[in-house]
Amino acid sequence: MKVLSARAESFDLEDTMFLIRELKLQTIDEVLTIVKNYYPNKEVKPETVFQLEEMFERLK
Repeated sequence: MKVLSARAESFDLEDTMFLIRELKLQTIDEVLTIVKNYYPNKEVKPETVFQLEEMFERLK
C-alpha cells in the first residue's frame, strides 16, 4: 500500500524504505511482486517505479 500511495511530500517514501530494509528486498522486481500479490488490479505508476529506483540507490 505504501508503494501505491508513495508521495514525495509525505512519510510514505521513508516508510517504504523502512519496509524494503526490514524485508531485506534486493530489487525493485521483488517490491513489485509483493504489491501485485496484494493488489492484483492496481497498476504501479511509472513515477513510483522511478521513486523506487532512487530508494534502492540510497540504500546501497
